[in-house]
Amino acid sequence: MNTNASQLSVVALLNRLTVDAKKTLRRGGTPLDVLRHLIEALPVAALVADDRGQYVLGNALASELTGYSADELGRLSVWQLTPGANEAEAETLWRAFRQQRAQSGDYQLLTKDGRLVTAKYAARANILPRLHVSLLEAA
Repeated sequence: MNTNASQLSVVALLNRLTVDAKKTLRRGGTPLDVLRHLIEALPVAALVADDRGQYVLGNALASELTGYSADELGRLSVWQLTPGANEAEAETLWRAFRQQRAQSGDYQLLTKDGRLVTAKYAARANILPRLHVSLLEAA
């Protein structure tokens, strides 16, 4: 898949996920249960973080991309997968993302074995209250 198509793909998937999450939540269930169900079916890596930037969910493809199990991802923060990020810089970037409410582009991830992986990503803040989703596809 070329770069532009890949970028459009994750943005389109995120737009669809946003609509589906809100519809599904109205039918019942907790926000985490709704997102857990929806992200598992996605054809790209999906990570869900809380307001503190702590990962609370990841699908199987996120585990494959990062090398971390779902349980391990749940113990990591956004900046622990961001190479070279210091805590102050990470906090500033996290606040900016939450204020902008959406981002997309290229992102480098630090995998469990220390490799850098570049991915096309689309992220949306507050896809459901206090939950923020990033979809990633290896470039």
